[in-house]
Amino acid sequence: MNLFVEYFILFGGCFLAATILTFPSEVHHMALVVKTSSVWIPTLIATLGNTLGSITTFWLGRKGGEVAQKKISDQNKERYAKAVNYVQKYGPIALLISFVPLIGDVIVGVAGA
Repeated sequence: MNLFVEYFILFGGCFLAATILTFPSEVHHMALVVKTSSVWIPTLIATLGNTLGSITTFWLGRKGGEVAQKKISDQNKERYAKAVNYVQKYGPIALLISFVPLIGDVIVGVAGA
């Protein structure tokens, strides 16, 4: 397979791994490291994919939060306010564990909201 295509697949896998969708990107990353005998290029591409995936999750959380605020019921406004206060208080610290599968994606999405 063409190396460019493999890097593109690595980027896409890392992008998906950093969103709500779960995708195991580590195996492909390590395979490319072994195949190319280089750590830097596969790691740079994986980092770029993960970063853009996290930014996308944050942006989707932001847009989802805007939509939710417009359509939220009075009963849920109180819960939403509590969640916002919680994220404002613990958000920066919680984002340090955003690498944890599933939980980290939710943390990034809620931080965006």
